[in-house]
Amino acid sequence: MNRNDLFRNCRYCVTNGVPRRSLVVAVVVGTILNLINQGDALWGSKAIDVTKLVLTFIVPYCVATYGAVSYRLGLDRAVAPVDCCKASGDERITAVIPTLNEATHLPWLLADLATAPELIAAIVISDGGSSDQTVSIAAAAGAIIGFGDAGRGGQLRRGIAAAPTRWVLLLHADTSLPPGWAATIRQRVTASDRMRAHYGRLRFASTDPRARILEAGVRLRCALFRLPYGDQGLLIHRDLLDAIGGIPDLPLMEDVALARRLGRERLAPMDLLVTTDASAYCRDGWLRRASRNLLRLARYYAGDPTVRQAADYHR
Repeated sequence: MNRNDLFRNCRYCVTNGVPRRSLVVAVVVGTILNLINQGDALWGSKAIDVTKLVLTFIVPYCVATYGAVSYRLGLDRAVAPVDCCKASGDERITAVIPTLNEATHLPWLLADLATAPELIAAIVISDGGSSDQTVSIAAAAGAIIGFGDAGRGGQLRRGIAAAPTRWVLLLHADTSLPPGWAATIRQRVTASDRMRAHYGRLRFASTDPRARILEAGVRLRCALFRLPYGDQGLLIHRDLLDAIGGIPDLPLMEDVALARRLGRERLAPMDLLVTTDASAYCRDGWLRRASRNLLRLARYYAGDPTVRQAADYHR
């Protein structure tokens, strides 16, 4: 690492709101861990281990900062010039959206996509048997509509097969896109390697402080393991999908399986803040919902086939 790299890394540690977010994570996580590890001392007569108390706050601060800086460095690498396999400057994309009773959320996403007609060649709605107004809403927006069994993996496969363009943007129906999103996507399409997929930065549609903690955890997960979930969005070229065998046909955890097929070297972050609905977390409880997601992930990696069945999974 040369001096310029060191200066850049230090600058990333103290800019763009990183200290504030890391401090929030440190206070919340450190407090919980201190209550667990030194509860007897804090509430009783035992002596408090001051060194352990301080370190319990410092470590999560450093980990959160590392995750944020790693994300920024990943963005830097993602926009590096590429000499081969570039997309042409006038290429357009197809938005592919799997749906199942998404009449509440879908209009908002369709409205976001409608702001960039010069970029979006088509919208494909791959429906899994909606019983509400999802299909009529999609039809009114001029979307290409496909039907089939429920299950995100299979729905995405069918949607991609119907896409008229080589670049596809995979989105969940409860996603909303920020102002200027099209410029970010266009930059990736025109300047990026076709054999690399790009994912966004997650934000929950909630002001709850626990949402910011979970978002920090997502950034750290992506920085350490390059493991984005489907609610972060994914921009990917069909040449790359063909090379890895397409979207895994799983009713659940298809996003994790896809990330594993792609591998670290073919996944890169993009500077796109993707907001996702948080009603399930508000309904189930933030800690409980996050714990259930971690349990599903652990069971998936352990090879438990029951986790691939989505009958008991509700968004």
